[in-house]
Amino acid sequence: MFDFAKRKGQSAIEYLMTYGWAILIIGIVLAVLFKLNVFSGQTFVSSQCNGIPGFPCSTPVLNQSGLLSITIGQVGSSPIYDVMLSCSASFNTSGEPSNASSWTLVQSNGIGIPISQLAGRGESPINGTVMVSGQNLRIKGIPCYGSSGEPMASPSAIDTAFTGALWINYTNTACTPRSAGCNPNIEQIATLQLKVV
Repeated sequence: MFDFAKRKGQSAIEYLMTYGWAILIIGIVLAVLFKLNVFSGQTFVSSQCNGIPGFPCSTPVLNQSGLLSITIGQVGSSPIYDVMLSCSASFNTSGEPSNASSWTLVQSNGIGIPISQLAGRGESPINGTVMVSGQNLRIKGIPCYGSSGEPMASPSAIDTAFTGALWINYTNTACTPRSAGCNPNIEQIATLQLKVV
């Protein structure tokens, strides 16, 4: 009888040791995965651009320098002229980007030039690209600005999240240069959920 109880106790200890080690290893693996943010919601979110009707957007890419590359389209009834874009997480009471120098002139080759750089070279932010209805344009080099109106930190860590909007500034007629009679249209054309890649 004593021998039977001894075997039962030994069996229970072997059971606890085997499963104890397995539970310990699983706990360590879970702790490492949590530390690496594998279970963060941001890990599974890809970059998204949700455009308004008339201005579809796709394939947004935010690089470590805080520069956005994106494809936008124009499906209005007439061409738009002197296109400028702004990527910002903040806006003023008029619903426009809060940093007035955040506008980027879009050239016909799709390369963006921040207007602050144009001013430094003595150039005026006019004669940008013309987008006709049905046209899609891949645009590169749009700086994104944070919630306080400051440029994104450069370099930004990979997987850093950015939530903001894309604004467009354009005229309905060809005005060279932009004059008092050539009022720009400024509107938010997309919401952005981005991750630095």
